[in-house]
Amino acid sequence: MTVGNGAEPIRMAQYGTKHGHAAGKLQAMLDSQDVEVVGLFEPDSERRAEVEGSGGPFGQVRWI
Repeated sequence: MTVGNGAEPIRMAQYGTKHGHAAGKLQAMLDSQDVEVVGLFEPDSERRAEVEGSGGPFGQVRWI
């Protein structure tokens, strides 16, 4: 995969989902042609279980 200027995209992961804008930041990364989202990590197992299957951006990524 390459971006508009022919360069490779920046590979990024997100750590955490609890902050109020976590879903929005993840969606912005998913929408960017300059970014390849490689995964999402949530250290709180209860929170992960709550959001992992909830759809939206959290349902579009590989969980680490």
